[in-house]
Amino acid sequence: ANRYAEDYIDDPVRFIPGQGGEAAGPGEYFALIPNGEGWYGFVSRGEPSATVALLPPDSRRISQGELRAIQRNHRKIATAIRAFDAGLPEGERERMDGGEYAQQVRDYIKQSLGEGGDQLMSSEMGQIVSQLLNQLSTASPSQKKDILDAIKYLNLIAHKDQPNYYAPILGYDAISVDERELVMNRTAVVVLGQTKDYDGVREIHDRVIGTRRK
Repeated sequence: ANRYAEDYIDDPVRFIPGQGGEAAGPGEYFALIPNGEGWYGFVSRGEPSATVALLPPDSRRISQGELRAIQRNHRKIATAIRAFDAGLPEGERERMDGGEYAQQVRDYIKQSLGEGGDQLMSSEMGQIVSQLLNQLSTASPSQKKDILDAIKYLNLIAHKDQPNYYAPILGYDAISVDERELVMNRTAVVVLGQTKDYDGVREIHDRVIGTRRK
């Protein structure tokens, strides 16, 4: 634990221990100390084996439950776009005029989603999809490819098991889930320049939070 903590502070690319162990999906895991004592079981008493990080008050945070709701709504849009693309001859998507493709996709979404389509398209993700479709009308061939790839990527994350990928797309710095904070924007985190032991972490917690939990 001590080596992991020091590597996290010192390594330019921020070494992340436990790679592949995504209990709550992608993200950089930090425990929320005020939410319980369980986290302290991972800190070696008397040894500086903990990394302390702070999220400033103006950080944008979102719960994983809220992200799941965003994903559910976006999935309806993504499913409609996938269905439209599946009905095209192979390669036709790339050959079509960008503006024509965008208009036909909009019409298909409206037809597929019915009365709720306008509301979904006015959501955060719906607006992003709309902006991408709008850009197709004036896009150069290389820009058109990038936009189509972006739409394809959005369709992909709509069908992922975890909704965490939406956080950076929508400009959120961290995701709150259970007793963890999953940091998605490392530049938003202030990390203490030295590791701390159990008592040192508790002292910092009490200074910052202002309440001591027995």
